[in-house]
Amino acid sequence: PDREGAADKQVVGLAAADGGKRWVFKELSHLVKIMPAGEGLVAVDGDTGLTHKSMTWVLDPATGAQVFARSVLGIDCRYDQASVTVCVVVDKWMGAFDQTSKGWLWEIDGTKDEREIPMITAIWHGAVYAKTKDNGPVVIDAKTGADRETNPGLAPFAVNEYLGIAMVDDPATGAGDPVGMAYPVAG
Repeated sequence: PDREGAADKQVVGLAAADGGKRWVFKELSHLVKIMPAGEGLVAVDGDTGLTHKSMTWVLDPATGAQVFARSVLGIDCRYDQASVTVCVVVDKWMGAFDQTSKGWLWEIDGTKDEREIPMITAIWHGAVYAKTKDNGPVVIDAKTGADRETNPGLAPFAVNEYLGIAMVDDPATGAGDPVGMAYPVAG
């Protein structure tokens, strides 16, 4: 993309109480996306101002300290509310990091590995619910990246300890506009 004239942006941490500046992250970026990355972490996705290298940084939001970085752009991260954060770049890359060690547990590179990168619909306590283009819904183990279930029948978009909610064809007619259905969780 043409970045001429694009403004550099800098991520700044502000105090919730008074809006005062707490810290400034050292990297400049033209494109910035900030998202939660688990307990006490945020992910900053951007294109570095100096080298135009695509990067994602995981930071401690209280101090601005960099926990680790990854050379990917367009990332979306979701925390499983237990111990793992799973990140994905649509159709290109998927990986997970451990909340305790802050280390990467696994990754799948869509250009190198012979595996389709699924679209994540939900993540909860070690289970990644997703859809693949070719094979439909799948449940992936958040800690290993291995398929936990290859034919779960549906991919819920919301999950908690009691139920999962998914869009399905109208059960009364078997067709038509999809409707939201709640299903009890197994186990």
